Amino acid sequence: MARFDGQSGRAFRVDVPSYLTDRIGITMGKLAAYSCSVECLGYPHALFRAHRDLRITKQESHFVELELLNLIGEMGLSESQFRVIVEDYHNILEMRPGH
Repeated sequence: MARFDGQSGRAFRVDVPSYLTDRIGITMGKLAAYSCSVECLGYPHALFRAHRDLRITKQESHFVELELLNLIGEMGLSESQFRVIVEDYHNILEMRPGH
């Protein structure tokens, strides 16, 4: 967990790949330097803008999913096999027992 700006009330989980282990201090310092925008205090501004500007609407997502289901069906895969392939693992990581 890291809080990238001392004035922010939020902390974020940070997963660091093993190849950055020896550069974690420099990497975290750069993230903190880019996390002081008033638009998103405490969160790296470039990630904030990307999330905000490049968001795919639910309608677009649903249309693409239907197209993929059709193509996958033509290849002989079932819908359940398709769901396993495209599962958002962020959702899986955040699941809690009983949800």
